[in-house]
Amino acid sequence: MISRLVGFREGLTESGISIPEEYIHSSPYDQEPTRQAVRELLCLPQPPTAIFAASDIQAMGVLKVAQEIGVKVPDDLAVIGFDDLEMADYVGLTTIRQPLDDSGRIAAELLLSRLADPDRPVQHIKLPLTVVSRDTV
Repeated sequence: MISRLVGFREGLTESGISIPEEYIHSSPYDQEPTRQAVRELLCLPQPPTAIFAASDIQAMGVLKVAQEIGVKVPDDLAVIGFDDLEMADYVGLTTIRQPLDDSGRIAAELLLSRLADPDRPVQHIKLPLTVVSRDTV
């Protein structure tokens, strides 16, 4: 989660965009803490017009709260998640797709290689991410 926030902030900085600290909330993947954080954000005197959630599960909590308090997505609030879980397509959530199958396969291959050769150098592999545009932006 922290690396997603770091990457998000770096992307904003590179684009010349700053984000007020009161817009940054951290909560576990559980729905209720996420919903509470979203309620706080959307009740600010100047609420955000977009929310990047660190997971699709959290993004769905954002969508639920927005619906409950009458905030129209995407007209009043853009929402983007992260992971591209199957349910993201079902609810029309814009999200960032990470290749979960590939990452699992590569992790297993690296582990087996390391077990076979403990002196093998540690490898860091970055897989490409893709924005999947749907109905929430």
